[in-house]
Amino acid sequence: MDETALLQRAHAAHQSGRLEEAVGGYRRVLLAVPGDADALYLLGMAMSAKRVVVVARHCFERGVRVRPKAAVLHRELGNARRDAGDGIGARRALETAVLLAPREVENHNALGLACRAVGDMDAAVRCFDSGLALEPGNVGLAYNRAMTLQ
Repeated sequence: MDETALLQRAHAAHQSGRLEEAVGGYRRVLLAVPGDADALYLLGMAMSAKRVVVVARHCFERGVRVRPKAAVLHRELGNARRDAGDGIGARRALETAVLLAPREVENHNALGLACRAVGDMDAAVRCFDSGLALEPGNVGLAYNRAMTLQ
């Protein structure tokens, strides 16, 4: 089976909630093509779902090296770093995600959460406000903003 078909099969397993099967598929793709950014991203997402944040972070770090202009990889790297307790590293990765894709509301929300995690409440509120300017009805952003102001 070629790598594209294997990646598609692994992704289908992932979407169906069969994480172990998906992880195995992603790893087989990476054995054949170690720098496959899509496989790195998807393996990172699967490992995040399994709460194996060290492995997830490593996948996203490798993905960022392969595809440095991919905002989604920077965002997920930031989320994984935040989950691993590295608030400063999370903030750096998420600032890059916002720079690369300033219209992506998820980037502003994630950066706001990272800022809040390191105690920079003013920056967190600014991030949530930036996201709300893009999507005024976003309940998650409004909630995160309100929780930060408490």
